[in-house]
Amino acid sequence: MTSNFNIPRKDRIITLRTDQTVGCLLTSPDKLLIATNKGQIRRLTPTEYDNLMSWEKDWTKYGFLNGKVIEVPKSMRYKCGGNGVVSKVVKKIISVMFPT
Repeated sequence: MTSNFNIPRKDRIITLRTDQTVGCLLTSPDKLLIATNKGQIRRLTPTEYDNLMSWEKDWTKYGFLNGKVIEVPKSMRYKCGGNGVVSKVVKKIISVMFPT
C-alpha cells in the first residue's frame, strides 16, 4: 500500500511516497537529502554520498595537503561528490562505446 505525505517548503509543497520500497532523494542548491521510510528527512552522510557515487567506502575521507595526509572536511567531501561522476555509469558508457 502506498501512502503519501506533504512537506511544506519555502515556495512549494513536496509530496513524498512512503511505500517502504526506497527512500526518495531530494536536492537543493546546497545539500542532498534523503527521505526515510518513516517520513523523516535527513542529510546524507559523506560515506553514503561516496556510496551513491559508486566509489569505495570513505573514498573522499583522506587527502594530501603540503605532502601530508589529512582528513578532508565534510564540506569538501560533499563538493567532491558534487563535482564527480558516478563510476558505474562511466564504465557502462565506455563498454557500450567500445565493445570488446
